[in-house]
Amino acid sequence: MKTRFLKEVKNHKMTILKDDGVYRHIRFKQKESSNCFFDLITYPGHLVISGDMGDYIFARNHDMFSFFSTKDNKLNINLGYWTEKLKSISTFGAENGIKEFCRKETFKNIDLRTIHKSHRKELKRELFNCEDERDAVEIMDNFNITDAWEYLAYKPTFHIQWILYAIKWGILKYEKDIEKRLANLNKIKKYEPGFLNTPEGA
Repeated sequence: MKTRFLKEVKNHKMTILKDDGVYRHIRFKQKESSNCFFDLITYPGHLVISGDMGDYIFARNHDMFSFFSTKDNKLNINLGYWTEKLKSISTFGAENGIKEFCRKETFKNIDLRTIHKSHRKELKRELFNCEDERDAVEIMDNFNITDAWEYLAYKPTFHIQWILYAIKWGILKYEKDIEKRLANLNKIKKYEPGFLNTPEGA
């Protein structure tokens, strides 16, 4: 997922539309296309990500950039914890949700020792081709698997993973830009009147 995300945003450029404390509006977009573009917007206690992949609102810390930021500066995400702070999803995003039914993991959850060897392949085939959770439960019931609902497994949707990577990637880009601007500002200060014209100021 991370590899796909990086491929889709490799030509994105950052534009800072507003940067006033925790009030920010930052856009990440290709020059000639709106494909996979997104905006990061923050205000006290909230972060909004809006764009081609849907609109999501997260709430936790006063400065939400600090909530998603990590000391290692790596593009990693915390799916479980971060999605707990999700407060709202747009209609587009809600259609995809946060989790989706996983047939493979559902099959793995079943104790195959309770299924006759001659029936295991058939059970696997039917589960891997079922339509949804209800269909899966009906299939397990047919194989006399008790408490079938307990075996259902889910995985994060493509969209929520993409959104979380976008938030983290965007914050990393912003933080690097801040570091660059501060470094340039320090260089300018060293050449202000009162300092000798040397990098060390002495």
